[in-house]
Amino acid sequence: MSWLSSILNRPSTYGFLYLVAIPLYAVAYWQFSLVGEISDFLDALYFSAITITTLGYGDVLPLNTVGKVVSASESLLGVVLIGLFLNTLSAS
Repeated sequence: MSWLSSILNRPSTYGFLYLVAIPLYAVAYWQFSLVGEISDFLDALYFSAITITTLGYGDVLPLNTVGKVVSASESLLGVVLIGLFLNTLSAS
């Protein structure tokens, strides 16, 4: 377990997870048509970046309940990962 705790005690781990989550969620938005007004992957990437940062301009919206749940989970993940990143950064 010491190798796992050494990985989880690094800020770079949470920064990496944060940056990887953006394109992963973008693929879900794009492939499953969960969000309106997305015509290409770049639009999905834009919506994902805006959602994970909890900025939420409101110009692109989820289409259905599944889209709302996925975008809400991305927002929560973003808040948690930023909190973990800052916690490990301050503990270093």
